[in-house]
Amino acid sequence: SVWNEFKKRSQSEDPGKVLTDLGIDRYCCRRMLLAHVELVDLLAPYQ
Repeated sequence: SVWNEFKKRSQSEDPGKVLTDLGIDRYCCRRMLLAHVELVDLLAPYQ
């Protein structure tokens, strides 16, 4: 998936360049990937 590829590559590369390489050009999509926070691990203990 795009998210997994972005997450893996952005640890060692510039996130903006990774998004461009993945073909994510629209600013709305770029914003969603750049600002995403994985809350599942934080909220799971409170189920």
